[in-house]
Amino acid sequence: MHDETLYNIVSESIMSLELPSVLEEVAAYASSSPGKSEVESSRPEEDLATVRSYLDLVTELKEVIRLDGELELGGLIPLEPLISKLENPSAILEAEEILVFSDLLYTATIIHRRLEALDDRYELLKEQAQRITPLNQLRSLITRVLDENGTVRPDASSGLINIHHRTRGVRDRIRKRLESTVQDEDLARIVQEDYITLRNDRYVILLRPEFKGLLQGIVHDHSRSGASVYVEPLHVVELNNQVASLIDEEREEIRRILQEVTQEIRSAAPVILDDYEALVWLDAFQARARYAI
Repeated sequence: MHDETLYNIVSESIMSLELPSVLEEVAAYASSSPGKSEVESSRPEEDLATVRSYLDLVTELKEVIRLDGELELGGLIPLEPLISKLENPSAILEAEEILVFSDLLYTATIIHRRLEALDDRYELLKEQAQRITPLNQLRSLITRVLDENGTVRPDASSGLINIHHRTRGVRDRIRKRLESTVQDEDLARIVQEDYITLRNDRYVILLRPEFKGLLQGIVHDHSRSGASVYVEPLHVVELNNQVASLIDEEREEIRRILQEVTQEIRSAAPVILDDYEALVWLDAFQARARYAI
C-alpha cells in the first residue's frame, strides 16, 4: 500500500508541475526523433547524486556547445525495427537498411572522437566516450560494398566483377550483330532513328511495321502511335538469353553480398545497439543543455 501511495503522490506531483508540457518543450531542442522520444519519456530521478551528476553533465554540454558547437546527432533514426529484423537469422537487410547502420557507425565514430578530444575538465563528457565503441572495420566493409545511394558497387566482389566482365562481352557481341543487321540495304529504309534499344531487358531494333518478310524476329512491343515495332532478330535470341542468365547471376551475387554484410552487422548488433543508445542519451541531454542556454 505504501508503494502505491508513493506512486500516486509522484504522479500527482508530475501533473501539478506540468512536467509533460515542460518535457515537450525541451524535446523540441533534440536533434533527432529518438532523442526527442528519450526526453519525453524522462521521469524524475530519486537519487540526489544522480541528479547532481546530470546537472553537471548539462553544464559541460552548455559550455562545449558555446565554444565548439553542438554534437552532430541529427542523423539518428529509430533503430529498433532493424535490430528486430536481425533477430530472424534468415533475414537479409536491404541496401538502404544497411546504409542506416553505416550512418550510425559514422556518427558514433565522429562523436567518440570529439568527446575523446575534449579537455580533462569535461570529465563527465569524456566518460560518455567510453560508452561508444567505434566499429570502423564494419563501416569500411559497408562503404566498400555500397555507394552513398545504396547501390552495390560493381567491384563489391570478385564474383561480381567477373559477371560484369562477361556481361559486357556478350552485350558487345549483340550490338555488333544488330549494327551489322541494320546495314542491310533492304532493312535500311525501315530502320527507325536510335534503332538499338532494350525491351524487357532484351536488345531489340526499332523498325517500321512493314519489316515482315525482310527479317525473322520476335516482336516485343509496339510504339504508342503504332508507327514502330520493337523486334528481336532470331540470330541474337541466344545471346540475349545469355545476358538474361548473367543478370540472374548478378542478382544472386548481390543477394549473397548483402547476406554477408547483414551477417557482419548481426554479429555486431549488441555493440551497435549500445552505441545507438549512448548517442540517443547524449542527444537527450544535449536537448536539455540547448533548452537551458
